[in-house]
Amino acid sequence: MTSKNRFPIRFAVNPRLLIIGLGCAAVLAALLTFIFKSPQTQTNKLDFTYLDSQIDAWDGVSSPDKILKTLQSYEKEQIGSGAALSLLKRYRLLALKGLRYDIYTAKAREFYEKYPKQGAILSLFLDSFLLVPHELSQAEIKLLLHLDPRDISPENASLLLLVLYKADFIDTPQRFLQIPYGIELMNQLLANADPTHSSIFTNNAVVALVLSGNIQAALAAGKGVVGTTVNFDALYANLLYDFGSPEEAAFLFRKLYEQDGNYKYLLHEADAFVKSGDIQKARGVWIELEPNLSGPALLTVLYNLGSTGADPAERKDYFLRLLDIDKLHEYGVLQYTRLLPDTEALSFLRSLPIYKTHALLQLETLRLEYSGANRPFVPGSLWILLNRFPQDERLYHWGAWYLYTIGNIQELEKLLAMAKEKGIQHPSLVLYPALRALEQGKLETAQKLLSSYPSTEWYIPANLGKLYQKNYRILDAIEMYQLAASLAQDEKIESRLYHQIGDCFLSLEKLSEARRSYEYAIQLNPGNMEAAFALQKLNARMINPR
Repeated sequence: MTSKNRFPIRFAVNPRLLIIGLGCAAVLAALLTFIFKSPQTQTNKLDFTYLDSQIDAWDGVSSPDKILKTLQSYEKEQIGSGAALSLLKRYRLLALKGLRYDIYTAKAREFYEKYPKQGAILSLFLDSFLLVPHELSQAEIKLLLHLDPRDISPENASLLLLVLYKADFIDTPQRFLQIPYGIELMNQLLANADPTHSSIFTNNAVVALVLSGNIQAALAAGKGVVGTTVNFDALYANLLYDFGSPEEAAFLFRKLYEQDGNYKYLLHEADAFVKSGDIQKARGVWIELEPNLSGPALLTVLYNLGSTGADPAERKDYFLRLLDIDKLHEYGVLQYTRLLPDTEALSFLRSLPIYKTHALLQLETLRLEYSGANRPFVPGSLWILLNRFPQDERLYHWGAWYLYTIGNIQELEKLLAMAKEKGIQHPSLVLYPALRALEQGKLETAQKLLSSYPSTEWYIPANLGKLYQKNYRILDAIEMYQLAASLAQDEKIESRLYHQIGDCFLSLEKLSEARRSYEYAIQLNPGNMEAAFALQKLNARMINPR
């Protein structure tokens, strides 16, 4: 099992790379053209000559107090929205020259709250969020979410998208569309996405298509823009990684590294090779990277090399080097001890200073003790650990799997009740009760359980898809299987899911769609014999229809 180097993209491309494709200087310059080239608005006849001379003369290092006093003197006048906009432009110019960003942000917020219908002030208000390096506060997020949809325009739509990215509101299409004005924003992006005009607007089209769930159209729209900017290529590489060819994604990530020199692209390249099933190529990239890394990235590479190696001595060496850097790396400890004889592993685990405070390390010692005594693990030991670590969701996850697997439903129900009482949330705590309901024929109960949990793990929508398929809600089943495939991050699992999608299309007599799904399942995993057999039967039927 490898430790991923990139955040998985959940049905939309990873926003941390996706929106960066829009966030280049060219985009911001284009977006702010409206503000700085718009006709001068009425400013209550204030004369900014003296103020502008102060700003021009300021070196960005010395104290700006005199300039700020001049600005404050203007603000004491009875100014309207035009004068407020003129002042805000000057605050922005000062911020770019070296003024503390939070002064500009506070002033932008103040003027926006005073003049919420002034479009140019709204654009500067959004721009101020992007200049400030810290995360948005809860008050700022609340203000952002309460924008009037009628105020979204072609001039500020892309800027607003950038700010929503920074606020982590573009993880999935579902989350994006929960924003009160999400649909209006997407419509603005699409309405102004003219590929013949500029690659900036094509970027908007790709983003909007992804957020609407139309991934194949996004891939097609983006293909012609690859090579225009490093940022857009990063966006497209991530699209390929999740929804296209991981081999093509690996190739593009390598090109990005050659252009930009950032090692993160090589980490992404290795992940793409892992997804395509070529572990040896991934290891080659990690070995290439190792001498040049430090910090968390180095820990990730050492862990991955230790986890995927074939030679036990080599694997131990990588894990020891990992633990020399970070002695508290819990999963590194677990992997290392599993390469030791049981007695040596037990001794090593108990000698660790973190042993008494880490539930998984104690669970591992219990596993080794039962294994050494040739006895099965007993639920009583699980309860001892849960009483010691009542808030560790990983124990509940493992315990639910174990109790369901051995068929101890009574203990499973106790564990689920304890998890609910402690406020523990984990997909498995929904999955196993849903599976029990399915076994008992309680389809509505299973559907309610599976639908109640956010789709962050592939097996939740996959099981919901299976449920819909049994209830002949075929279109809903297809949607859930597609969502599950986008979350799986494993080509063999994706292949099985696309086989299921093919079966769904077949039941609807959509033979061409079924054929494409089976073919894609085989492309993902040539060893999927069930999909190959289904495709063979379908081809025979299409050649000789009855």
